Amino acid sequence: MLLLYPTSAEDTGFRKDDMTLQAVKALGLPRLLTMEPLDILQLLTADPAVLTWRQEIFADMKRIPILYDLLKKLRSYIADLRDLSRKRMEGGNATEDVLYSFGELKVFLEMIGEMTGSLAEYWDNLRSDALRQLFGSLQTIAEDPKFAEMQSYIDRLLASMRFPRSMTIGVNLNARFEVYEAGVVSINSEYYVGSSVFTSLFGKPGEELRCSTPLVSGESSAAFSSAIYSVLNDAAAKALKRSRGMMLSYIQNVVSGIYSIHDELTFLLRAWEYIRETEEKKVRMCLPAFVSPADGRMQIHKLLNPVLLRKLTAGQITANDVCFPEETSVFLITGPNSGGKSVYLRSVGIAVLTAQLGLPICAHDAVLPLFDGICCHFPAEDTENDSRLVEECKSMKKILDTLPRRTDAPSRCTLLLMDESFSGTGSAEGAVIAQEVLKTIRSRRTCCIYSTHLHELADSVPALNARPPYIATLSAEYASGRRTYRIVPSKPGGKSYAYEIARTYGLEYKED
Repeated sequence: MLLLYPTSAEDTGFRKDDMTLQAVKALGLPRLLTMEPLDILQLLTADPAVLTWRQEIFADMKRIPILYDLLKKLRSYIADLRDLSRKRMEGGNATEDVLYSFGELKVFLEMIGEMTGSLAEYWDNLRSDALRQLFGSLQTIAEDPKFAEMQSYIDRLLASMRFPRSMTIGVNLNARFEVYEAGVVSINSEYYVGSSVFTSLFGKPGEELRCSTPLVSGESSAAFSSAIYSVLNDAAAKALKRSRGMMLSYIQNVVSGIYSIHDELTFLLRAWEYIRETEEKKVRMCLPAFVSPADGRMQIHKLLNPVLLRKLTAGQITANDVCFPEETSVFLITGPNSGGKSVYLRSVGIAVLTAQLGLPICAHDAVLPLFDGICCHFPAEDTENDSRLVEECKSMKKILDTLPRRTDAPSRCTLLLMDESFSGTGSAEGAVIAQEVLKTIRSRRTCCIYSTHLHELADSVPALNARPPYIATLSAEYASGRRTYRIVPSKPGGKSYAYEIARTYGLEYKED
């Protein structure tokens, strides 16, 4: 059973390599979704059918809020079932095997009963094929005669095990009236009825269980009870063992089929918690439209960074537009320090990753190419063995080797985010390296956003733009002596406004 993929889904076409994994981590997706990086990586897709399939699930969850609670309950049941299954398979003896099988079956029957009962009133309002398929399969199980048979069997077995009221004990005597054999004849759900009438000893059995002569009663029954407990446990184990084959067959054919959706339910719940938390901050979210990289350009209107929303209100964050012009493959962003350049490119990266998980993004509306991967070239943090520049060159070489070439299929395109790349050396030398890298990037099927303070690089853009694909220049706006955090199209800027920013924060030296 699959929840996040239609049955017709093919290869997702999304690169699930170390580059994309590093991007998932660098852009903070694990903290946003409270999921493991590898789990997020495995769910990324470039298949539009899969993305539409998931978007419809979230649309249903938004229209029918109680679905979150029902899916959470379903996941809890499946977690218990998987735990019992694991213990059953790891069991050290046949008795443990039987007991865990019984527990597994009992939890499954409870789950089907509760889920189908709770979902009945919402069935007609479900629009997503995924949830209708999931809940429809649960309903099919509930309507199967085998399910009713198993439910009836479990009920009878539980009643006999939980509520024994009396026990019929058979005693065989020899010719001298000595006991030579004794054992339990039956365990009964009714109390026996005492009698002091001697003639009842030889009377015909009636509808009630009658006893003519009590053996033990009251406090004197304590010692006898210990033996009885042992007999009851042995009888219960034998009853379960007799049904082991039947229970295992049902578990293997029906119950285990639902275990596979546990991790998919975890993703849906974590994703919905992220969506709900974001919308509670009065942030507008949208489900982007997707196009092939060969047929369309990235267009995002009023994009916000969801990581900043963890610290600030929506009103404290500047929204930005992202619009790649025709025949443009690189955005080169310059401008003041702490002016929003890094936030801008990270916002785009988060939007692409969440969108290609099937989630809405923090924007008013968007059209996104279906990327086959995402790479991040951010400042090196660990440079124990080599200099920062050496580490940057090594990592960029790995990235360039993975980027699709212009001769590859037009549907292939990788998003590349570069933040202050090659600033680990002098600006002139760094600009030369960056120019050569940009030439290579433009020869690949890549959409690149590069934030930099290498103003020599910005100055070289006109020469680099002698032929397409082009490099578009943007700048972090600085107006009226302050940063606006807006990223706007502009000619290459030659200032970082470092001195002005330092003065704003009181960092100014004056001689006495």
